[in-house]
Amino acid sequence: MRRGLAHLIRPGESAPPPAVQLQIGQYRVGRTPEVLYTLLGSCVAVCLYDAAARIGGMNHILLPGRAEEERRLDEVARFGLDAVALLVRALVAAGAARGRLAAKLFGGGHVIRQMDEVSSPGFRNVRFISELMEQERIPVVASDLGGYEARKVWFRTDTADVLLKRVPVKLVAAVRREEVEFRQRVLEKARRVP
Repeated sequence: MRRGLAHLIRPGESAPPPAVQLQIGQYRVGRTPEVLYTLLGSCVAVCLYDAAARIGGMNHILLPGRAEEERRLDEVARFGLDAVALLVRALVAAGAARGRLAAKLFGGGHVIRQMDEVSSPGFRNVRFISELMEQERIPVVASDLGGYEARKVWFRTDTADVLLKRVPVKLVAAVRREEVEFRQRVLEKARRVP
C-alpha cells in the first residue's frame, strides 16, 4: 500500500485505485476509480465530480483566461477557461450530468517571491477560478486556495475524496522554476506574434 494514501481506501479495498499524475496543462477524467494527483505552486487544480454518476476529473491550470490562438490541446489546457471547458466536456462525455457537477479547488500559492502579491500568478489564479465557478454556476464544496505554500493534492475520481499535503516552497524549487520558465516562454511567444 502507498504510504499516506490510506485515507483514499474505501471499506473492502486493500489498496487505493491506480494513481495518475497530472502535469501543467493536463486534465483527466476517471470513468473507473482512479486517484489523480498533482503538485501545485501558483497553479490551480480544479476537481469536478458528479456524485450520482461517481465520475470525477481534475485539471492543472497555469494561467487564467483563454489561449489567444489555435494551439495543441496540451497547450490550451494550461489556460483556465479552456481547461475547465475541456474538463466539463470530458466529464459529460463520460456520463456525468453538467447540472450535478460540484467542484473542489486547490492551489494558487504565492510561491514566486520575485513578484509582489498584487501581480502574483497564484493570487490572480485564485481570483479567476473563484469567479469562473460562480459564472458557470458550479458549486464549490471545498477549497484550499492562496497562501504561501505549495500543495500536493490527491483526488479520488469515484468518491471525490481528497488528500492534501502542504509543502514548503523551499522543498519544491523545481515547481517554482518550471512555472517561471513557462511564463517566460508564453510572454516571449506573445511578443513575437504581430
